[in-house]
Amino acid sequence: MNKQNGYTILVIDDDQVNREILKEQLTDEGYQVVLTEDGIKGMELIKANPKQFDTILLDRMMPKMNGIDVLRKIKKDPTLSHLPIVMQTAKASRKEAQEGIEAGARYYLTKPFTRDEVLAIVQTTLYDYKQYQKLQEKMQEVQRPLQMMRQGTFQFRTMHDTRELAAHLSHICPNPEKVVTGLMELLINAVEHGNLGITYREKSKLLGEGMIEEEIQHRLELPENRKKMAEAHVIRTETGIKFLIRDRGTGFAWEKYLEPDPDRLSHLHGRGIAMANKLSFDRLEYLGCGNEVQAIVILPSEENNNG
Repeated sequence: MNKQNGYTILVIDDDQVNREILKEQLTDEGYQVVLTEDGIKGMELIKANPKQFDTILLDRMMPKMNGIDVLRKIKKDPTLSHLPIVMQTAKASRKEAQEGIEAGARYYLTKPFTRDEVLAIVQTTLYDYKQYQKLQEKMQEVQRPLQMMRQGTFQFRTMHDTRELAAHLSHICPNPEKVVTGLMELLINAVEHGNLGITYREKSKLLGEGMIEEEIQHRLELPENRKKMAEAHVIRTETGIKFLIRDRGTGFAWEKYLEPDPDRLSHLHGRGIAMANKLSFDRLEYLGCGNEVQAIVILPSEENNNG
């Protein structure tokens, strides 16, 4: 694994032994690590310099302020909400998994965890964070006229296409910051799993090895994939906005991914659809075998009245 100089990680954990183990594992890989023992001190550090940290390893069970409360405070603060959080937890129940997802926890370390698991989840978190930062840059380039759009059809093929398209199409909605991450997730799935046929197990292995981008590029260049396009259709009515995304794959068992699953919390991926369903859209449903997904944003009543 490559050294990760330049990234700073905040560890918030009331267990001194756990803090020191995490520090040793992460600094050995070149990460800068800051430690604190409770949520209140952690929030003080984060607020003092919001740009200092690239990710946060957050223990769920702590005195004074538990991990879920810290997470909620971070995600509700516009200056901090971009920070990716890795929640450390014992094996969670379905209710706890849903609570964490709804509070904004996308990444999990399930105790007890190994050094390899720590490094893999941190690397995956930082990879996703870089993609998010690129997405935000694209969103800043988009102009208001997109909100006047009533319908359109778009074709996309590459990961660059998914960022461009998500950044632009999210601005059709009243709250683009809410929609963009879920929309990006659905577009990425259409490319990775649909058109390129990267399986769940293969993606887990590629993320762990830091090779996902190379494999995507390799598959895009295969003769059978060079002209393979996914499609996104957008329709805006007086009451809502519908995104219909269709890929060229054979589908998948989508039913088990719509809700948070405690058994997948510690996986390197597999929570994006549940987060899109819970946080980004008012309704999300797959059609047929799963190579088509429909996401609905209901417009506020005042917009309905204004047409």
